Parts: sequence; structure tokens; C-alpha cells
Amino acid sequence: MSRPISPYSIWGFSSNDVWIGGIGGVIWRFNGVKWSESFILDNTNINLSAIMDIYGETSNDVYAVGFIDSADVRKGLILHYNGTEWTRRSIKNTICNFTRIKRGIITSSNYFIRGLVESDTVDDTTKIFMLENNSLIQLYSAVNIKKNTNFIQNIGNEMVFVIGYTLNRFSDNNFKKFYDINEDNFGIQVFGKNINNTFVRMENGIAHFNGIDIQYLTKTDDNIPSEAIVFDKNVFFLANNFTSGNNLIYRGTLKE
Repeated sequence: MSRPISPYSIWGFSSNDVWIGGIGGVIWRFNGVKWSESFILDNTNINLSAIMDIYGETSNDVYAVGFIDSADVRKGLILHYNGTEWTRRSIKNTICNFTRIKRGIITSSNYFIRGLVESDTVDDTTKIFMLENNSLIQLYSAVNIKKNTNFIQNIGNEMVFVIGYTLNRFSDNNFKKFYDINEDNFGIQVFGKNINNTFVRMENGIAHFNGIDIQYLTKTDDNIPSEAIVFDKNVFFLANNFTSGNNLIYRGTLKE
């Protein structure tokens, strides 16, 4: 790369079509040979900006979300790539850090966004929005403690919403619980290709959900799992050891 980048997000369609975004509102693209800048946010009168997540279903229909800080107010940012250029979606100003965007292909034509409102004076707030054309509709808001916090994920082309210790679907304008996770160490994240074959982030390990119950696959001790990606035959988990300062990658092989 021509200059340093602090990446926060990564998304790809193949080994020769990968996107990363990070601090400064910069998005880079890898074509299998080299990285190049695909987008640079105009940071005039902006104190800080970042791309927190990238998601797309085809290489000419890609979304990126994040935030911009201007006059000490953090507002959500949504960008869209149409195969030629990135444009900023025109939404009303929303005081929120957009941290994740996903869509369930078979369950909704709309995109869902996870948001976080951070504050130095009151408790942080966790939110879920639905993006319908250029309208941002708030679906959920709660104090950001573990029993309320959320995570959004598309599994098997349907949306799964983690809210506290529950897995939910969204239909008829409501979140509908379909599973309770009775594990104190649940890490509020799930990843998978099928709801009956889902990997579960635990605060002290990696577990598996078969649609009926959850079982540990491995204990990771002080190595705390964070993000994961699941392919047809392999799964990769990132993990951080905040004591030693080491970052690790766990690799698993999916059974036939």
C-alpha cells in the first residue's frame, strides 16, 4: 500500500476481490495483485472518521458504514458502491456510530445496521436500524449492557439478531425469539452458513450451535475470540490476548 492504514473492517467476494476500510474514512480494494485506494472521505471540518463495516452481495452493490466526528458530535455514515464509484447515502443526521451492516437475502429487501451511541456522561446505547431506501428506521434501542446489547448477522441468507442472551428473527415489524442461550460466557456473536450449523463466540472459547443446543469446541483461556469468517470447509476466528498483547487466529475444519 502507498501509505499506512488502520483497518477496522474487511469484506471480500474472492481472493482477488477484497475490501478493507478504516480510520480516516478510507476504503481500499485488492484485485489479487495489488491494493489501491477506492474511496477517501472528504475530512474537511471533520475531527475523526472511520469505516467500521463493509458488506455486499455483488461487486457492484457494496455498502460501507461507520462514523464521522464533527464538532465533537459522532454521526453515522453510510456509503454505497455501484461498481463505478462510492457515494454517500442521504439520510437524516443520526448521532450514532454505525458498526455493522447486513441483509438477509431471502428474508428482507432491506439492510439492517447496528449502531452504538457512546457517551462520557451517561450509559452507552445500543441500537438496530433498518435502511429502507434512504430512510433509516430505528427498530431497537437499549442501554448497552450485556443483557441488552445486540449483534446482527446473516446466516444461510437470513437475518439473525442477537439481543442479549437470545437469538431472534425479525418479521411483522417485531423481533421474535427462537432460542435462549443459557451460557454466562456467551460473547453475543454468531457466525455460520446455516442456522443449524452455527459457530458461537464465547468469552472463553468457541462453541457450536446445531439448532438444538450449544457445545464447546475449544476453550481459549486468555485468548478472547472476536470476529470470525466461515467458508465452505473452514472457519477462522480472530482472538486477542490482552495480557500478552498477542493476536491469534484459530482455524477449524467443517465436517462433511
